[in-house]
Amino acid sequence: FPVTIGWLGTNLLTPLIYLTDSSMRPDFETIPFKIRKSMNELKGAYLAQAKELNDEYSEVGYKKMFDDICAVFSNGRFFGGYEKYLRRIGTKLTNMIDFSGTNLLDKEKMIFEVVKKRGHFPTPYPHGQCMAGGALSVKSAKCHSKQDKKLHRELASPERCTGCIFNLSSDDYIRNLEGNIASMEDALKALPSGSLLRSRAEDDIHGLVRAVALMKERRKP
Repeated sequence: FPVTIGWLGTNLLTPLIYLTDSSMRPDFETIPFKIRKSMNELKGAYLAQAKELNDEYSEVGYKKMFDDICAVFSNGRFFGGYEKYLRRIGTKLTNMIDFSGTNLLDKEKMIFEVVKKRGHFPTPYPHGQCMAGGALSVKSAKCHSKQDKKLHRELASPERCTGCIFNLSSDDYIRNLEGNIASMEDALKALPSGSLLRSRAEDDIHGLVRAVALMKERRKP
């Protein structure tokens, strides 16, 4: 599938590479030289800021995950492997615990704690969310590699992710892809007929059209 989503900047420590690249630059071009701060001062300030941003990122992400869980069990229109996964957990909890006399929110909070402890966390893509997060058991993920036993999210695409247990999607994501297709078709008009660029763009559009059709098929009850 030609259209993939590239690296997402969710690792807030990555810019440290930029801050510590003095071996790659002349002394007079380094950041410490330019702003008259020592490398240790820069590292300390950046690490403190990165921790604060990471805490905020985690808080927002977990809130989004809890909201999605609530929406799934409030008959929100979701599809994908993760929606089924959540419902299986809900069924197991119902068989183990008597929720009569409690409200639905109590059950949703328990499900949230279960998946949070398993390391799940939402990562957004144009075609849906990957909920794998830092889960230890990810062999069932579609982008899991048997060779290095890691997830390769750089391979994420509508076709690959739609059948994955960690994929959570909705009609909003389908509309997003349809909007992308319309924009790409408009851009296609400016490309010379028979050119390599046009051929690649046409392949990308056809791939997205197939992916949208697949998502619509899999959203059916």
